Amino acid sequence: MDWEIYFTRISAAGVKIGSDLRVTSAVNDSSWSFLSWTESEFGVSWMDDRDGNYENYFTRINASGSKIGSDLRLTNAAGNSQYPCLSWTGSEFGASWQDDRDGNPEIYFARLGLTCP
Repeated sequence: MDWEIYFTRISAAGVKIGSDLRVTSAVNDSSWSFLSWTESEFGVSWMDDRDGNYENYFTRINASGSKIGSDLRLTNAAGNSQYPCLSWTGSEFGASWQDDRDGNPEIYFARLGLTCP
């Protein structure tokens, strides 16, 4: 199966706004997406196995529903990096995930160093 991540906007009244945005176009599965709003744009994180094992990725989507830039690979481990969560602090994104790079699953965290207006 080739799973991908999609994004759509929904009004406060629960009505779909515009078309769906396909966020990923990976060769293999993309799954476990997480969305965070910054008051001006969205951050999206997910895991996929486009590189032969699960790694975590990130992208930004503007308020009108278009991607900003290209995907950012968050992890680079010999094992699987999975189940990302994303948080906006008010000035930058932070990501946490499960990673088994040392043979057992551990929780990791990284500041993304990306600031948004």
